[in-house]
Amino acid sequence: MLAAWMLYAMAISGVVGCAALALERAALSVRRPVRGIWASAFLVTLSLALVPPLGFLFEGAGTPPERQVRVTLGVAEPLSPPLLDLIPASFPVDEDGVLARISVPLGWSWLLMVMVLAARFGVDARRLYRNAEKWKGVELPEGRVFLSEELGPAVVGFLPGRMVVPRWCLALPEATRGLVLAHESEHIRARDTLLVGSALGVALAMPWNPGFWWFLRRLRDGVELDCDARVMRRFPDQVRAYGELLLDVGARAPRTPLAYATFSEHPSTLGRRIHMLTHGDTPRSTRRALIFTVAGGLLVLAACLVPGPDRATELLVPELEEPRYGSDLGAVSIPQGGDEGPHFTPFTTAPAIQNVDQIRERLDEMYPPLLRDAGIGGVVLLHLHLDETGRVTNVLVFRSSGHQALDRAALQVVPDLRFSPAMNREEAVAVWIVIPMRFADTGASTDRESDVRELDVREGDAGAPTPPDEPMSASPRFTPFTAAPEIRDRAALEAALEREYPPLLRDAGIGGRTVVHFFIDDTGKVGNVQITESAGHEAIDAAALRVARTVEFVPARNGDRAVPVWVQIPITFQRR
Repeated sequence: MLAAWMLYAMAISGVVGCAALALERAALSVRRPVRGIWASAFLVTLSLALVPPLGFLFEGAGTPPERQVRVTLGVAEPLSPPLLDLIPASFPVDEDGVLARISVPLGWSWLLMVMVLAARFGVDARRLYRNAEKWKGVELPEGRVFLSEELGPAVVGFLPGRMVVPRWCLALPEATRGLVLAHESEHIRARDTLLVGSALGVALAMPWNPGFWWFLRRLRDGVELDCDARVMRRFPDQVRAYGELLLDVGARAPRTPLAYATFSEHPSTLGRRIHMLTHGDTPRSTRRALIFTVAGGLLVLAACLVPGPDRATELLVPELEEPRYGSDLGAVSIPQGGDEGPHFTPFTTAPAIQNVDQIRERLDEMYPPLLRDAGIGGVVLLHLHLDETGRVTNVLVFRSSGHQALDRAALQVVPDLRFSPAMNREEAVAVWIVIPMRFADTGASTDRESDVRELDVREGDAGAPTPPDEPMSASPRFTPFTAAPEIRDRAALEAALEREYPPLLRDAGIGGRTVVHFFIDDTGKVGNVQITESAGHEAIDAAALRVARTVEFVPARNGDRAVPVWVQIPITFQRR
């Protein structure tokens, strides 16, 4: 995971750097300070790299398009997802892949790089300390400075820092020397050495990230540009003399180790500083600044949406540590299949369990003794993928029983299930089905056959409508259909959503999403509704049920016949 995270951090720094570059151009267009932009680039990159990716803040991000449903209209039909829904919140990292294998060597290399750079800066600090012992403090009209033989002009140290000038500066004309000292005193007043030193510490902590070294370079340039602008505001009639002084000092002054605020920086920085001085009278461009500001903001948003690394696991059972899919189910060995996730495949003959007695025995065998003795049971709903031969090739926990031990026991029974294949007319088809695995104390249930019968996907003709004298299904179950039910009057449904939204919650900006199971009979009327997933607010759940009971549907059809079905639909209340 370390290698993947390092790549993620470098990607983030690249996007944030482009954003900072655009914002710097915007600031320069209106003559505003730029050093804070590059300092912020460090903070933004660290925040995004050290916390989970922000893609999860956008509801539905990373959700497969086929699972998206129209919520406000209350119909369970796929939608073309908006742009944010196409952006994954994370990218998978194979725990056995190349990135995982090189993570340990990269970690040791990282540590070695930090140690080497720390040693290098330790040598520079010792050398500077030895030179500082020879510096002599003198009082000048501009303030107290330390004289060195060659080092400077520069500020050395942090709080507040010492102004160091070479001895030859004393021979400069008083006005010229005043510009040099004014520049360094501005650095001390703004605590530029503390800012740049902190940024250097971040770069040293992550030396493998070229983005941070680039940020550091641009930050030092920005510090000097901002300092020049402050000095010129104090001495507006000395622009030409100040520019000539920059060139003169740049040609004479050697590099000062560990001096993060100097009068003369790298030649490329001098070029930018001279350019800013000579173009200081250029009119400000608000339009240009606005364009670059918008571009920078969009790039920051793009950085927030860059998917971060994650382990290559599928969705997890909420109460379990094991992944839900395939051979990752502990001791359960199931060939991997059905990678598209649960979806509906039309069939006319449903698959049926062929070894009910054996499964009943396996359920009894796997029932955790402690829970059985305590009279604790539960139902685990499983999504199973069956291939064309009826073999289980994938399993997903659709709804937990609420007990880890029962969920694990249900998964252990899955490999023993034997199904007849689903048939669509004369052709065997692969399908996803939902079956319950029930664990119940024998003392609490005298009809064990009824417990096992719940395992049947459907008995008889899968396409036959419910007879009029058959009681309405009390619990959700699957009925094949080739045409899904549709809302008859969507405008009426929208009005119901608006009417039933609790006013106090609407005014407070509180919304919620309730997932409701609808039983729709063969005339399209809603005969039963049950909450599958609560919104977390009783008032929202109650309002969702009131809305659900008002909906009228065009009935589902299996071929040319209307059939009663259970469908699951989310109902969302949110202030517009």
